[in-house]
Amino acid sequence: MATATSYASTPETTNANRAGRILLDPCTDQLRDVLRQRVPPANFHYVITRNRSNLPRLTQPQRDLILPRSGQYSGDYSDMDVSLLYLLLRNVCNIPPHNNGWGNLPDMQDSSLSASIDRIRGNRNRIVHSSTSLLSQTDFNEV
Repeated sequence: MATATSYASTPETTNANRAGRILLDPCTDQLRDVLRQRVPPANFHYVITRNRSNLPRLTQPQRDLILPRSGQYSGDYSDMDVSLLYLLLRNVCNIPPHNNGWGNLPDMQDSSLSASIDRIRGNRNRIVHSSTSLLSQTDFNEV
């Protein structure tokens, strides 16, 4: 049974909250900036239409956002989350895979763009899908 002290703030909960904020705000903004650089919003409809076959794993909400039934996407990428940004960067932007390949944990010394993108995605998944809101100092330093 949970008690009030079960939810008290600790260094581990603070670490988890900080990591979540870093990954969900500035890191997601960095992914948006990479997409803007590679695909300016004015060209998005053309690029997505041309590369539609490279995006088979879109969820219905993602598909509805970037390929609306009427009209075309007219946003500025601020409405895209890490999952969608990752799919677009990986499958549409012609970014070469890192040494371990897209979707895999990159080597620590790999500073390629794809390695950085995979690190953001991997750490975000690790934090968001964790079964607890605790993150040790050692694990926090790895993020």
